[in-house]
Amino acid sequence: MFKKILVPLDGSKVSLKELDFAKEIGMKFSSTLFITTIIDPTIEVPAGVPPVGAVAPVQAELGARENAKRIIEDAKTQLSNNDILANYTIVSGVVSQEIATNLPKKNDIDLILIGRSGKNALEQLIVGSVTKYVIQHAEVPVLVIE
Repeated sequence: MFKKILVPLDGSKVSLKELDFAKEIGMKFSSTLFITTIIDPTIEVPAGVPPVGAVAPVQAELGARENAKRIIEDAKTQLSNNDILANYTIVSGVVSQEIATNLPKKNDIDLILIGRSGKNALEQLIVGSVTKYVIQHAEVPVLVIE
């Protein structure tokens, strides 16, 4: 039923639950998990931080890449003792669009498993804006994890 499951991670506590749930579904349906973390270059420099030349954006990009690598390595560790197929990627792009449309089309995904809200404090007040976008625009089923 669900042969290819997209599991976007942001390093939040909710995304850890998301990965546990994906592991269970993946084992039940013999699915391949597509574990990804997405770097959105449009939001990496905090508001109000004036860039000096290209230093601030470059440093922010490097920091985001290091964080993304850590998230992927943590996911690999969490799934290492299981007989489950997984692909791991770090993608650069607009997070909501990558999750809702780009990655599912590219990888022939048939289920998106996503957390209710991510790391952004404003998004945690309601269903996260990324999650809301994904629910509204995805062409495959979306399972939201609390």
